[in-house]
Amino acid sequence: MSDSNKNFPPQGYASLKALSPGSSTKIIAVVASSKPPKRTRQGEHMITCFLADTTLAPGVEVMTNLFRKKADFIPNLKAGSLIELRGAKVQIFNGRTQILAACNSFLIIHEEDITCEHKALPPLIRDYANVLKQWWITKSTCHVPETIQAPLINKAAPTDIPNYVPTQKFRSFQSARAGIFIDIAVEVVVVASQSSRLTEIVVTDYTENKAAKPSSRQIEEGLGASGRRIDFTVTLWDEHASSRYILGVKKGARLLLLNCKVKLSPLGIIELSMHGEKRDVSKNIYPLAESLSHELSTRKASLIQELKDLKEPQDGLPSMTRLTCIDFPEAPLCDVEQILECTNVPNHYRTKGRITEVWPGNDDSGISAFCRRVCTDCEAPAAADLTGCQAGCNSSFSWIYQFAFKLAPLNQDSPTLPVLVSHQDAVDFLVDMPPENLENNLDLRYKLKSRLRCLVGKEVDLCILAYNPDQQDKWSVAYRLFATQLSPELIKKTS
Repeated sequence: MSDSNKNFPPQGYASLKALSPGSSTKIIAVVASSKPPKRTRQGEHMITCFLADTTLAPGVEVMTNLFRKKADFIPNLKAGSLIELRGAKVQIFNGRTQILAACNSFLIIHEEDITCEHKALPPLIRDYANVLKQWWITKSTCHVPETIQAPLINKAAPTDIPNYVPTQKFRSFQSARAGIFIDIAVEVVVVASQSSRLTEIVVTDYTENKAAKPSSRQIEEGLGASGRRIDFTVTLWDEHASSRYILGVKKGARLLLLNCKVKLSPLGIIELSMHGEKRDVSKNIYPLAESLSHELSTRKASLIQELKDLKEPQDGLPSMTRLTCIDFPEAPLCDVEQILECTNVPNHYRTKGRITEVWPGNDDSGISAFCRRVCTDCEAPAAADLTGCQAGCNSSFSWIYQFAFKLAPLNQDSPTLPVLVSHQDAVDFLVDMPPENLENNLDLRYKLKSRLRCLVGKEVDLCILAYNPDQQDKWSVAYRLFATQLSPELIKKTS
């Protein structure tokens, strides 16, 4: 690629600046930021990201919606990720250019795709991807505004902190419900995505809300995942996203959010949002005053002490429950991020991590769904009246396990790897619990619930198979457990 053309995509690909509404085109670009995945009304799973390339003016990005049929296939996007879109649809939405990419029309370009010449990536695409990568690194390190480089949130001048007197509008997360506006004091635990027009942060005030997801993070080193429903997402738009107290905000910052709207996500998870309404001066963000920060610290200390009290004693069973690999004990260890980045399937891995969440859930209703009745011939689900299966067979039926969990690195909360456990692999994993109707067998249901609760937040040693679950989508990758069983200590404890 000549120097004069190095900032432009290869022939057949369009730059973001040259997009034409109504067209279907091929694009290579950099992910500047992304939002958490969500489920659409049509049942598909979507992740929204903002793309940039060398042809756009500084700060200009193109919103892109990527769709997958299953949540497990949503790519792990982060700032600086390279993506190739094929047959992407360009349209105008609310006066702005938008890109839509269906299930089989996008591919993440990994580091090894650029650096290894034996990869299937064509030379011109590999060269352009490397140009974009170097451009993004230079842009991120050399042209960051000074305001973003100074995130000293809690060292604001005293005049920046309002003389705030809590009213009935001041709520804890525990008392928040959809459809109301609240003032709330929070601590930032994760910055999910950040830009000058849209920022998403995960926060807590250390109170629990039943409509939240169980937390997968450690409150304090060595305690494992808390499993408490204390974390929630706050979406900040427009001038709130560009507030001087939000630009460059870091984990641990404590903020006072005024007049936030409480709502439910499409998945029924409670969250907060602050939309840009310039005439509404009651909406604002401030560093947290000393009195409210002290209350937050008291709640946090109380929760840490409670988790310590529940922790296994050192002279009893091991505090970190281990899983023993049966047939694959000598394989080299891979971390979760390495497994997620590898696109070669099928492939086998051994990894260590923490189980942060179990699906369909470890309460009574979720546990009952861990087993399902299927046709012995085709494994299609049984019909409701048990006269046959949904595929039309008239054979007998059997029960199988089918559940999944999220696996996180030992010392981090992200990224997470979704792992399916089913059929004989699930029977081997649970050791002495053959699948049957969990609705009717209360003893088995209680035993399974006990084992799952012991697993969440603990260290595990697993064998993982990466495979392609959809032959029509050659880029899709899923992961399932194999050759692994629960440790004898855990089995003894929960028998």
